[in-house]
Amino acid sequence: MGSPTLTERSLSPEAAKNTVPNSSCTKRNRELICFNCKVTQTPLWRRTPDRKHSLCNACGLYYKQYGAHRPLHIRHKLPTTTPPLMTAKQGIECANCSQTQTPLWRKNDAGEPICNACGLYAKLHHRDRPVTMRKTKITRRRR
Repeated sequence: MGSPTLTERSLSPEAAKNTVPNSSCTKRNRELICFNCKVTQTPLWRRTPDRKHSLCNACGLYYKQYGAHRPLHIRHKLPTTTPPLMTAKQGIECANCSQTQTPLWRKNDAGEPICNACGLYAKLHHRDRPVTMRKTKITRRRR
């Protein structure tokens, strides 16, 4: 028999029997939990800069970019809803077509309030939008 190695000398005879040769920490032996969000599965585990805690990939990237832990209350994005149309609160009415609902109120060259459609038309064509182009229902573009 050869001389005992450093690890064999430092362990008691019972502990030396229970050790596995080349026993480096494997992922199977340790259960990693994200220090911030407590998830147990991630494509890549990361560490905090002080190397005291494990972070999941999302929390680690967030910490690296912003220098703070990822907030947990914004985990999933909810589908966004379309903003409501602005209505005439104090009797606002388009100076050109008398429309009272629009997604955005604009002002013409004279400073009068005009609806979004009339404002865009005037900006493009350099004249007032014809009243015949007024629609009763505002149609939104699907993007």
